[in-house]
Amino acid sequence: ELSGIVTRAAMQVFATIEELQAAGDGREFSVSLSSLQIYQETISDLLNPGGTAGLAIREDPIRGIFIEGLSEHPVHSPDHVLELVQESAANRATCSTSMNRASSRSHAILLLRVEHSVPPGAEGDGDGDGDGERGRAGAGGSSAVAISRGLLSIVDLAGSERVCKSGSE
Repeated sequence: ELSGIVTRAAMQVFATIEELQAAGDGREFSVSLSSLQIYQETISDLLNPGGTAGLAIREDPIRGIFIEGLSEHPVHSPDHVLELVQESAANRATCSTSMNRASSRSHAILLLRVEHSVPPGAEGDGDGDGDGERGRAGAGGSSAVAISRGLLSIVDLAGSERVCKSGSE
């Protein structure tokens, strides 16, 4: 009941996946996590702190907007998500102030990606015509797998203590 947003979101994502997989219709799911910080106008990977600093934001017609070089880690349970969140928090830029022993100095962004694939003929394949098929390719009758992707972005902004009261520089 007292869990935070990250814990609740991870639990809900995996509970929903478990519920949908219980239908036994061949649906497949993959979940991955990325974590980054923006500190002094530089983007860095919190789950690969020894990696390239100064990652770049890119745009692609298929992928959309993404961070080039950002690591993506497969996760298999809410506990695994929380382990990686703790690891990323330990790598985040912080500074001690008179108001807070570990005040965040960076903006942090947690990205939880879910990919869902539905095999041809499965209920809910997303083509909207109710026949359970998608992407029929000519007389051969082969169907394509329907794939859906979702992204949950959770943002934690840098500490905002007043400089005169906190003693931060």
